[in-house]
Amino acid sequence: MRRFLRHRRHNDDLTLTFFEIERIIGAPLPKAVGKAEWWSNAPPKDRYEVQRNAWLDAGYHAVPGPKETVTFRRADTSSRPAGSEALSERGAPPEGLRQEASGGTIIK
Repeated sequence: MRRFLRHRRHNDDLTLTFFEIERIIGAPLPKAVGKAEWWSNAPPKDRYEVQRNAWLDAGYHAVPGPKETVTFRRADTSSRPAGSEALSERGAPPEGLRQEASGGTIIK
């Protein structure tokens, strides 16, 4: 997820369904995604949460929405890295993203 968000050429908000996120990361999301605190942007007090670091490291904040959706909002207006490839916001993930999600990692 981190790579997908970092390589977006658009600085606008991006709303995805849970199904679309699963396609991007190549793995099912845990049941906890239905709870607003799973999408919290605040640092956890008692545990490490890799999903939070994925969107924060990419410069986004997560905002849970209705009907199994989440909106990723740019936390800053910095430009995308030079040479970034365009990624489909609604299509299949580019090669390599599925491999990142292997090995028990939920969102990378």
